[in-house]
Parts: sequence; structure tokens; C-alpha cells
Amino acid sequence: MEKETEILTILFERKVLTKKDGGIIYSYLPLEVLRGKEHNFDGTKIFSAPSKSVRSLRHVENENKNEDEHTFEFNYMDDICNMDEKYVYGFSVIIDNQKPSEIKKLYDWMTDDIEEIKEHAIFHTYKTLDGWCKLFVTVNDLNVNIDPNNYYELQDLMYGQLDDFSDNIRDLIESNKERITIPSFVVTYNPEVKPLYSNEIYDAVSKTVICQDDQIKTIASAISKNSCLTNPSLKSNILICGSTGVGKSEIFRSIHENFDIPVAFEDSNEYTASGYKGKDITDMLLHLYESADGDIEKAQRGILIVDEIDKKAGSEHEVFTSAVINSLLKMMEGHVYSLNTNPHGTGGENFEFDTSLLTFAFTGAFSGIEKYTNKRSMGFVSKEEMINQQIVTNIYTEESLRKYGLLPEFLGRCDTIVAMNDLTEEDLIKIMNTSNKSQLILYRNYLANRGIKFIYDDATIEAIAKKAVKLKRGARSIKKIVESALAFASYEFQSSKRFNELIISPETIEDNKKYILR
Repeated sequence: MEKETEILTILFERKVLTKKDGGIIYSYLPLEVLRGKEHNFDGTKIFSAPSKSVRSLRHVENENKNEDEHTFEFNYMDDICNMDEKYVYGFSVIIDNQKPSEIKKLYDWMTDDIEEIKEHAIFHTYKTLDGWCKLFVTVNDLNVNIDPNNYYELQDLMYGQLDDFSDNIRDLIESNKERITIPSFVVTYNPEVKPLYSNEIYDAVSKTVICQDDQIKTIASAISKNSCLTNPSLKSNILICGSTGVGKSEIFRSIHENFDIPVAFEDSNEYTASGYKGKDITDMLLHLYESADGDIEKAQRGILIVDEIDKKAGSEHEVFTSAVINSLLKMMEGHVYSLNTNPHGTGGENFEFDTSLLTFAFTGAFSGIEKYTNKRSMGFVSKEEMINQQIVTNIYTEESLRKYGLLPEFLGRCDTIVAMNDLTEEDLIKIMNTSNKSQLILYRNYLANRGIKFIYDDATIEAIAKKAVKLKRGARSIKKIVESALAFASYEFQSSKRFNELIISPETIEDNKKYILR
């Protein structure tokens, strides 16, 4: 069965770099970013791009060109059957249903990244008599094998781990090719750990958290990668910014409910520097250990969510804020903590918790951050555009977050920054109609189990959405509004009396005594 997806992808040309011990080292030179269709034929992937858009391949061999379709066709970089192809594609981003402005931004990012890839000259394959070994040649015997279908993983590699090695890589590859060797292959993932697949995470979470598709995919990509790494240098830490009620915490609750991964939710306001009144930061690790039912291996690969991190933003002289951030920095960088299962008493068991492979996710609303953004760029948009999700997304940048008060060192460790979309009235309507945690759907199922048909129309849903927008608490407002609207009816339908149907209307949302229960 064929599946077709619209993507942006990077096109590579394979060139011989050097020969060694009967094998050949090939280097893949990135040529350009292309937009087109990826066709998946039961696992075999082919990418097609319009001929007019392939600028760098006017000289391409005829076999890559489909004259009937007026397209160029390329094989996927990771298809072992296609390793003899001169031109391949990899490191793609799905752009189905994305806005043109968002696609343009992604295209520009990927185009800039091509220059980074060229500068590092990092992607190589080694062909032996027995087969292929794909690797990224760096220094210090470090080889990294990553998924060429994962563009964000490539970004993590370039902007994190390889920044410190770029000069060495250039010397190693350009100055003295004879020095290139094929050291023992260092696996950066643990094959014994069952990975969390990004598409499975997305499929599960998107049934609950609505209107945040790109954000869920970004988070799913980071968690999927972290789930089976053994080399912490590739680990991603996540900072999620957005208004109250847009689904920041709900994403991780859904992951915890659907997958076998321990999760701990912490409120940063409860923690202070060591020696001050309040919880000690190591209590977070103990909560994660408890979430893993005492399985330290699982706990060390869990997810630690620290909410309201914006409340810890402040000057370096504010000990209650920066001290906690600095403690978190130490934890994020990887440290072994000696803990006890009963830290505030006696008789507990001692154990060590290594945070090197722990996924950290920080969430915050960052109210008022707009004043730290580039006001000049904001001045050329209409009022309608001001509430556009694209504009909201641009508010949360490293520069504005730093000005807001987060330490640069902390932002440097949060290599995945996710800006959640603000929810419009239309989004709230969609949530009520489709989310598997919609209060209306939950009540409909609950009442059905009691033999009562729950009836409401589109006008009622719109009335709830309008009221929720005024409360300015996102999807959280829906629960409050629905509970209030059903307060009097609930007393009746949960009594010993028997009813067949409950009907609510827009009037019920304004006056909870105006309903029909019969």
C-alpha cells in the first residue's frame, strides 16, 4: 500500500572520500533543500520533486528524471538496497497542512543547516566487503549513528555535540585524509531498551491534546531519541512555553498513560535552595523513583517535568530563583545523587540516581514576555494577525527568554524550545468535539452508562467556547464551565430516580437551572 506525505528534505550527493583496508569511505555532500512528495511503498521510500525546483541538479543523470511526471525521483538515504545511488535524500520534515509562512521558516532553517553540515563535513558511510556501516566521523573515537529520517536529531548533533569539535573535524578530514580510520563502532542507543517511537507518541497524544500537532511532534521526537540513548551528549532537554490551558502538562500525562515510562510532575514554586524552607531539589528524583515502582533503571530514563519554571526566572542575586536553576543545571548536565527512600525519617534504603540520561521538560506561561520581543516587527501586522499562532510562536525566543530572566546557561541546556499555540474559540470547539478528554464526551459516556442520553447542539458548544475565551484559561476553562452548567442537573441524575435524557442548551451555560431532564 502506498502512502504519500508532503515533506521538506535535504538532497545529498555521494562522493568517494578515501579508500581504506579494502573498503571505501564515502562522504555525502548536501546540495539543497527540496519540497516534494515522499512515497512509502510498504517500507520502501522514494521522494519526488518537481523538475523546476531542483536547482542544483541540472546535470543529473537521466535515470533520476521522470519525464512523464516532470519530476526528479530519489531514494531514501537509509535504504540499504539503495546505497549505490549517487543522489539520495534524508533528514526530512513533514509539512502536510502547514501554513506557507511556517513552511518558509522551516525551509530557511534547513537551508542554513546545509552550510553547517558542509562546515563540519560529518556525514560518511563506510562500505566493506560485508556491507555498510553508516557513521558520523568526529574525533576522540566518537561515532554517532542517527536516523536520517529525523531532521531534529541532526540539528541536535550539529549545534550541540559537534560545535566543540568543528576545528578538529576540519583538520582531520581536509588536512590529512590518511588519518581517517574506521574505529570500533560506538552504538549511541541501547538495543536492549524498547524504544518509544515518535509516530506512536504523536498518535497517542494527539487524541487528547488538540491543535498542537507540530509541538507534539517536536516533543515526541526528543523523547523518542532520549528513550534509547546510551551517550548523553545527544540527549535533548525540553522547554515548553505557552499560556495556561494549552496542553503543556497534558502532553506528558498522556505519554505517561499510554507508555511504560515513569513521569514526575513538579511545581518549581515548592523548591528552594538547599538550607532554605521548602523542598530540596533531589526530592524530584525520589518522586520519579517512586513513579518507576522502585526500578532505578527505568527511573533514570524517565521524564522529569518541572512546571512554572518562569517563576524561577530572575537576577543572579535572587537566591530563591537562580539557586534552584543552578541546581537544576547540575542535574541536567548529569550527576550521580545519593538518595534514600525515606529521606525525612529512618530505615529507608540507600540508592544512587544518575541523571545523565534523564529527560528534563520545563514548562511555563512566561506572562508578559511580549515586552521583551522585537516590537518593531510586531507593528507591521494587523489585529487579526496579532492573535495568529505564528506571531505567538515568535514571542518565545532565546533572546526574549533570557531578557525575561532565565539564565543563559539554562537556556543553553534546553536545546528543544517548544512554543505552544494559543487556543482560539474555534480550537476550543474542536477540543470539545474530538479530544478523548473532552468534558462533554466524558459526561456523554458517563451518562450513557446510567442509561441517560446526553443531548446538546453546536450552539451550546459555541456558548461554552465563547465563555472559555473570556476566562482566558484555555482548555482548563471548559471543565469549569461544564461542571458549573451541570451542577443542579447532576444532583438529580445521580439520585435514585430514573431518567432517559438530559438536554442542555446555550441558556444552561448562562443559567444552570435551565435544563431538561426527563
